[in-house]
Amino acid sequence: MKVILLVGAPRCGKTQLALQMCENKRSVFYDVRSSSLKSFLEHIDTNVDVMVFDDIPEWQLQYYEALVRGDYFQGDFTVVLTTNYFPEWVTKYPDVLVLDEIGIKKNGSSVIAKVRNYEKC
Repeated sequence: MKVILLVGAPRCGKTQLALQMCENKRSVFYDVRSSSLKSFLEHIDTNVDVMVFDDIPEWQLQYYEALVRGDYFQGDFTVVLTTNYFPEWVTKYPDVLVLDEIGIKKNGSSVIAKVRNYEKC
C-alpha cells in the first residue's frame, strides 16, 4: 500500500493528480495544509511514499526542500511539485529525471517538477 501526502490549498488539483499517478494502486491519502506539514511529518507513524505539492509558491521551495532533506523520511520516496517554473537550484541534483515537464527523483532527498504528463508510481 502506498502512502500519499497531498500538500497545499484544499481547492488545488492535487488529489486528482495523485489519483492519476497511482492508478490501480492501493493507496492511503493524507491531505495536509502547507502550514502544518512539519508538524504532520513529526507525528506520522508510517513512511511516506509519494508527496504531491500542488501550486506551491516559489518562496516556499527552499523550506520544503529542507523538510524533505531532513530526518523525516526513510527509504525511497517520490515528490512531485506542480508549478509554472523550474527553479535553477534544482539542477544541482544530478538524479532528477526530467521527462517533458515532469521531474522525478526517487533516491530519498527531493524532487522538483513541472507537471504536464504523469508517470505511474
